[in-house]
Amino acid sequence: MKQTDILLLLGLGIGLMVFMKKAGAMSIIPAVARANGVGTSNTGDTVQEIVSKGLNPGDAGYGWRNFTNGVSINPDGTQYYLNGQPLWGNSN
Repeated sequence: MKQTDILLLLGLGIGLMVFMKKAGAMSIIPAVARANGVGTSNTGDTVQEIVSKGLNPGDAGYGWRNFTNGVSINPDGTQYYLNGQPLWGNSN
C-alpha cells in the first residue's frame, strides 16, 4: 500500500470520526425511522435519553432505554421500537 493511500484512508477515518462525534450516536435512529417510513414524534435535532430511576432487576421496564423522540431499545439492544411499533430488530 502506497503512502498516499494510507494518508487518504487516515484522513477519511478522521473525517468519519468527527462526523459521528458531531452527529451523535442516537441521531442515527431517527434517520432509520424515516428510512422505514415511520414518523418521529420529535422533529428537533436533539434526542435525550429518559433515565428511569428506581427500577430493579425483575421490574417491568428494567434495562430498557427510552428516548425523547419515542424510541425504545430493549435491554439486549436487539430490538428498536418507535412509539410502540417495531422499528428495527436483529433477526439472529
